[in-house]
Amino acid sequence: AFDWDAAIHLGDLSGSQGGPDDEEGQEVVRQFGAAKKHRREHFYNVAGNHDASLPDQPSMGWFKKWVDPMASRPSFQELNPANAPTPLPEPGSGIPSVSAT
Repeated sequence: AFDWDAAIHLGDLSGSQGGPDDEEGQEVVRQFGAAKKHRREHFYNVAGNHDASLPDQPSMGWFKKWVDPMASRPSFQELNPANAPTPLPEPGSGIPSVSAT
């Protein structure tokens, strides 16, 4: 084991071959909530192809509802971006710089 401050999850929280559903979203939130040492805000997520919506659904609707690190739906995600160890930039503002200490 090693000590870490933040984790980047590179997608595919859903294992579904179709679009992910709310039951999977609730399970993702439950698993993040079960972390003993780190808050939800320590996990930065990038959507994978299995996390995407089906063609007849809103674009990235499931990811935005349950996972989005920008907390576009905080009532579902139990996430507050203000508590993140490294704040995320506003969309379109570029990538934040991080200095090693």
